[in-house]
Amino acid sequence: MLPPDIFVEERAEEDFWAPVTTEQDWYEAEEKTRVDQFKQLRQLVEAELTDRQVFYAGNVEIDVYLLGKQATGDRAGSHTKIIQT
Repeated sequence: MLPPDIFVEERAEEDFWAPVTTEQDWYEAEEKTRVDQFKQLRQLVEAELTDRQVFYAGNVEIDVYLLGKQATGDRAGSHTKIIQT
């Protein structure tokens, strides 16, 4: 359980994916490979999880959760941390 002073916001799933699946003109081979890997991950998540939700928790050091429901009804997802200034 999060303490009550931690800001939590539900965000659009696209907010989760856009920064890591959008290729920039200045990307070199390594960054382009990473974008492709995240696109593959997105396809897997979209195929395997329904009722997906994205939550951001925190202010500067933000915990980001992508959660969804598996075919079995169990919850699954991903967690990462971002720094937002």
